[in-house]
Amino acid sequence: MRFGTVAAFVMLVASDGRAEESVGAVSASSDYVLWSYGTGMCGTRDRELCGPHTAEENPFNPDEILVAEQYGCDVLIVNRATGALRVLRGERGVSGTGARLAAIHAAHFMPAGPYLGHVLIAELGGEHRILIIDKETGATLWRYTDLPRPLEAIYWDDDHIMASDWDKGVFKIRLSDAAQVWEYDPVPRGFPFYLQRISKEYKASYGGDLLVGYWGPNAGIREINTSDKSVAWEYGSQNKQGIGDVYDRLYTPVRGFCYGIQENRGGLTIICEERSRIFCVNAQKELVWELGGASPEGLVPATPDVLLPTYVAATTRGTLLITDWGRNMIYEISPFAIPERKRKDAYLLKNHATTDEFADSAVMETRGFAQKNVQISNLDETNSLEWRVLASHNASRWQTIHAPGQALTAGQNDYVLVPAPWNFLKVQVKSAAAGKPASVDVFVSMLR
Repeated sequence: MRFGTVAAFVMLVASDGRAEESVGAVSASSDYVLWSYGTGMCGTRDRELCGPHTAEENPFNPDEILVAEQYGCDVLIVNRATGALRVLRGERGVSGTGARLAAIHAAHFMPAGPYLGHVLIAELGGEHRILIIDKETGATLWRYTDLPRPLEAIYWDDDHIMASDWDKGVFKIRLSDAAQVWEYDPVPRGFPFYLQRISKEYKASYGGDLLVGYWGPNAGIREINTSDKSVAWEYGSQNKQGIGDVYDRLYTPVRGFCYGIQENRGGLTIICEERSRIFCVNAQKELVWELGGASPEGLVPATPDVLLPTYVAATTRGTLLITDWGRNMIYEISPFAIPERKRKDAYLLKNHATTDEFADSAVMETRGFAQKNVQISNLDETNSLEWRVLASHNASRWQTIHAPGQALTAGQNDYVLVPAPWNFLKVQVKSAAAGKPASVDVFVSMLR
């Protein structure tokens, strides 16, 4: 959703390492990009990145961007002003142990405490280490090796870090003696990826203090209250119906990022879905803006804006720094100039077997789209089904807006155009005759 415009400003790094500024017209799909690094090719040559997973500013020197490369097996510092690249730890493109690294998934500056200004990293491969390394030399200052596959480690307070592990969950670790003093791994479990500590002060959170992105099984973004391990807020319904960019349904979420403050309840939450989409929602889970998106057919990128985003972080000037693992690039964007999405589609049901009672499909958020086409296909060769379309302004108070008078017979298709400005749509289906299930697809396409 476009909230304003900014002058197009693209930073191009010259082959000799100097920075060139290009001000003027750029393509519609990139006019929100303020700065970028990476050629798009996976490599270790000049200006190339290889599988970057996180990128963030140095809070003490905003011109420095810290990058963790999974396939590059290293931690880099890129100077935003000059384009110069420095390897802080590892050997570019070479996996190993000791001074070398393997499958780096996260790197963050320590903002306070005894390791102020140094770098905390999580290594999925190799020695499966969590390290604090010297900000200048890359030498090890602190290490922890008691997690089998760590994916993330963040500063928690001056005495602790918080870490996530693919196999074991989320852990608070004491710096003084490397003891695990708190853990969180609920059932049914997911794979916890990136973490954020959020303040309960000033109503910045929804009541929790830890935001976790879970991918794989039980996928979702969850805000946890670490004092009692309760879930204060989550996005990512466990209803497995639906394929595409449907409401409250996630496929590969890896990063949740809370920012801003709302008077009534918490801030906004940016969700980084590795399947080609970054989007922002409010406390009621309503879409504020989105970048990229996935087609329901094979979940391939539906827009040219992002490919496989893994991380988003705020900069000191209020912009967003995006790490795009699929593009092998990092880029800074203005959230006020994100291009408006013109088309969106999803399967609300896919190969769904009807029962004798009406069953809900997934929900599609349709706010701002004037043309909404709901298409239904009865895939069954013998049985009929009944269907109806429901709409809502808030995804909780629903009313029926279309109910065909006849059943959809075997092999038949039907559709309905919904011109009214409803914010959410869903479909309900059931068998036309008791005990005779039918297989059904429901597809929604929308245009602005």
